[in-house]
This record gives sequence, C-alpha cells and structure tokens, in this order.
Amino acid sequence: MLFRSYDYYPNDSYPDLVFADMDGLFGTSFLGGLSFDSVVQNRHRSKDGVYAEASAEWGPGFLNAKSDFWQVSAQVRGFLPVFDIPTEGGNLFNIYLAGFVGIDYADGASVPIYVNQSFGGRDLRDSLGKTVRGYGWNAYDSSFKSVANAEVRFVGPRILLDSIVPYLFGFVDAGFYSGFADASAGYADESGYLASSGGGIALDLVGFAQASVIFGLKLIDDQLYGPQDDFFWAIRFFLHF
Repeated sequence: MLFRSYDYYPNDSYPDLVFADMDGLFGTSFLGGLSFDSVVQNRHRSKDGVYAEASAEWGPGFLNAKSDFWQVSAQVRGFLPVFDIPTEGGNLFNIYLAGFVGIDYADGASVPIYVNQSFGGRDLRDSLGKTVRGYGWNAYDSSFKSVANAEVRFVGPRILLDSIVPYLFGFVDAGFYSGFADASAGYADESGYLASSGGGIALDLVGFAQASVIFGLKLIDDQLYGPQDDFFWAIRFFLHF
C-alpha cells in the first residue's frame, strides 16, 4: 500500500472546486505489477539490456474521497552498445543507443493532480511536457499520455578518475496526450502530439548525477498552451532515463 503526499498550489486564484487537492493531499493507493530487468553497465559506463514494467494502481474512494482513482501504466527502456574501444583501464570512448517508451491512463471520481501530471509505476516519471523535452514542466496533465524517447550517447575519456566521464548525446522525443479530467468544455476532449529534437553535453559524477546542458528544437507547435519559442535549452542533473 502506498501513502503519498503531493501538490501544494498556494494560489488563491485557483478554486478548489476544480483543483480539489490544491492545498495539499495525503494520497492513499494500492499498487501492483510485474517487471523485468536485464540492464547492466560495464566499467566504461556503457549500458546494455532491457527494463520493462507494467503496473496498476488503485486509490479507493472509501479510504480517501480526494484520491479516488485508478491508473494503468507500462514502460520499456532499452540500451544497445554500438562501439567501445577496448581497454583494461578507464573508458577511452564508446557509443551506445538508448530508448524509452511509456504509456499511461488514469480515470476515476477524483483523480489527484500528480496522477495526471506523471507517468505511474513503481517510480513516478515526469509529466509529458518534460519527458518530451522543451514543452514545459508539469504540463499536459492528461488522462491518457504516451511518450517515446530515443538517444545516441557518446561516452568520452575519463577525467582523472574512472568514475568521472563526459557524455555527448543527441535525442528525438515524441508524445501524445488526450483528455483532461474536470477541465472546461473547451479542454476536456483536447488531444495532440508533441515532438522535439536536440542534443547536449553531460558530465557523469561518480554515477550519482549527470550534470548536463541540453539544446533543442520543437518539431510540433504547442497548440494547447499557445505560441512559444521553438528553440529551447535547459540545465539538468540526471540523464533523461
């Protein structure tokens, strides 16, 4: 059984009739599922293998009227080495491909904001607007959402220590959203596609974090939230997946 506390929106302009958990929520839910993990990382920071997970989550209304929902989620992430310069010591140079596919659907009498804003499962993943890079933090909090990410990662020579290595990567992201629970008539049935492409540079710090700067271009106009700059950049502290 899960106990979650999320969502604090200290903005009195949002009526709590629309956002029932705007002042905070103690969430209660049950989660079950299956997973498979064959991902390994060698001493050169190259990854290989597949992780797959399918889950269902239920927040019964008789336990918590503000957290009355159900959610089903699935994800697959995979890694494929392409090239590696053999060496017994630290990494000299290698390339590997990385991919992620996720799908999520939630419904119920009172779906918490965090449920629609994230991909569910054992560990919650970011909103669709962040998993498709360039479209905004905690955006597109829809009932149904799906995402696909593809990257090629170039892992450079170690810097002083085997555990400190630079990354150069390129990416293509795509996503789809549909349905906004409790939204006004103009948005309840909205749906659309998102897509972006770009690249970045990162520094892996002892496997704990990967400080990075990314640059990208939106490939599809943001029709839901209005015109915004097509070009974007951001500072991140972890690889995308």
